[in-house]
Amino acid sequence: MKRVFKHYEREPYKVLSINEINNQINNLSIEGISLSNKGYWKIDEDNIVEFIYTDYEHPIVLKDNSDLYIDPDYFLDHTNELTDLLCFIIENTKNKELNIFDVSLINQKVKEAILRNSNIEKISLGAYSDNAYSLTYDDYLMFKNSHVKSIDTKKVDDKLKDVFDPLINHNYKKNLINLITYSDLANPKMKYLSINKDLTEEEINNLQYIPNDKILSIYNIEPKNLIIILKKLNELNKNIKVVYNLENKNDFNNIIFNNDFKYDNFYIKESLNEVRFKTYLQMEKLLYSFIEPAKDLSDFEKYIYAYNITKSFKQYKENNENRNQARNLYDIMLNDYMVCVGYAKLFSDLLEKLNIKNIDLNTVVDISYDNIDNNFTDFKEQVNVEKGYHARRRVHIVDPKYGIDGIFITDPTWDNDLFNDLYLHIAMTDDEAKNNRRYLWVQTNDTDELFDIHTMNEFYEKKEFLKKLKDSNFTDKNIAADLFKKIKGLDPEFGKKMLEKYDYLQEDEYGFNSLPDDVSNLLNDLGEYIVSHTNKKIDGKTLFDAIKVVYEKSYGYSEDMLDAKLEEVRQFNELKFLTSFPIRYKIYEDGRKEIIDNIENKFSFELENNKSL
Repeated sequence: MKRVFKHYEREPYKVLSINEINNQINNLSIEGISLSNKGYWKIDEDNIVEFIYTDYEHPIVLKDNSDLYIDPDYFLDHTNELTDLLCFIIENTKNKELNIFDVSLINQKVKEAILRNSNIEKISLGAYSDNAYSLTYDDYLMFKNSHVKSIDTKKVDDKLKDVFDPLINHNYKKNLINLITYSDLANPKMKYLSINKDLTEEEINNLQYIPNDKILSIYNIEPKNLIIILKKLNELNKNIKVVYNLENKNDFNNIIFNNDFKYDNFYIKESLNEVRFKTYLQMEKLLYSFIEPAKDLSDFEKYIYAYNITKSFKQYKENNENRNQARNLYDIMLNDYMVCVGYAKLFSDLLEKLNIKNIDLNTVVDISYDNIDNNFTDFKEQVNVEKGYHARRRVHIVDPKYGIDGIFITDPTWDNDLFNDLYLHIAMTDDEAKNNRRYLWVQTNDTDELFDIHTMNEFYEKKEFLKKLKDSNFTDKNIAADLFKKIKGLDPEFGKKMLEKYDYLQEDEYGFNSLPDDVSNLLNDLGEYIVSHTNKKIDGKTLFDAIKVVYEKSYGYSEDMLDAKLEEVRQFNELKFLTSFPIRYKIYEDGRKEIIDNIENKFSFELENNKSL
């Protein structure tokens, strides 16, 4: 759109003659000096006001007793005269800051005039001019031991490139490493420095300026570029603490394991947990060794193998003095403590190493029966409902061998047993999860409820129900954003298709995306994906077909031992199922109650080779 210029003859600023300047020199407080005859005001998106500062007949204009404008044409014709006047003004200004905006005004006389005025502490020499002034080494020496504390320019001579004197504002404030300046490095209160993108060769060399007492936090850069940084720090004999914020552990491990480098003060941070790299490397190699026997299995078989490791890793035990000890992945591998968060994290890590996608699933459950030994009998004792937070995973299992392509809830904590193989909670549909004795509450602001559907009508009805719940701030826009994030985590390929179809899902450099108000088409695609992948039950027979392969190939059971072992496990699970999935009530946040009937015992079947047992 064409901009409209509104022309004003002259702004009501003071037009000075040389005599007037002489007469009021003691009252001048000049901050900025410019060669200019026109200025512009933007009054709205389309209109710009153009006004006149100076003309040939009125060559010197003072604005607000601080900004001095000189007509460019008049200056060209009277350079010597105006330079002398300029020096006179500079020598007498009372302002501590002086900005000379135009390179044409800067010469040796002007610089010497600045030195003769002890009021001036900060100067800018063409820092905002299109024709940048470059600070020379002679300039630096001239001002070095004067009253001037800061010189601002756009450039410096090559001799000054590595001179980080606070006097040279260009060097002191310029970005050395990403957004890190030398003033940041010199600030003792600024302990943490961040690098959030790959460094240029010059920035790599600038690592030499980082003091050893800083902590370097690195994120959003490729592991191969991280290694370049660490090797450079070694070369510089630095001992800076480096913390790498881990995002894709598999990609990181593939590169880091195959590179020979050493940097002792290097830490890995995943979520909120920080661990020394030596420990990380040791633990990661141990975790890879856990799943090595599963390398020749199908995906569902690998899933079972990882589940077996997790649920029998150690007995559930809290550490009330240091709760992290039972929750952090590497901590639980080195002590006797482990709770639901620890089981979920270990299982998630093993699954990721097996390329089986899963996401967090944190919920609120009934824990009132947890300390009651029911001894495989129906619950007779009535207890008060008690809410507790619980961690589990939602997982996407794809295995054509068993005809599986679905999204399931998994909970190794509730199958924790060091002596028996329990599979009650290994791959539950949302329907099955509702029937557990530790029933779940509907969370008013959680899109996980939208995975518990069978049809698109249910999807839309539940979506509207969640939006209407008391104190819920859900809108279609944030429901769609949250659902997309979860589904993308479970199925990256589907996520790519959605990114190609809906441009607005692309994240900006800060990790945010801007969704429009109308996301109905996106919501429909997400809902249809959920309907086609959830509540697709894996029956007990299919589960045991896969368990048999795991026992045989990975555990080395012989044929004559295998059938007896499988029957033992099946009977144990069948019995345990009776008290783990009783008739229960589901209580919603709005007070509604729903009776959940008993479901079919998925372990009540005969193993093909055990009919005579």
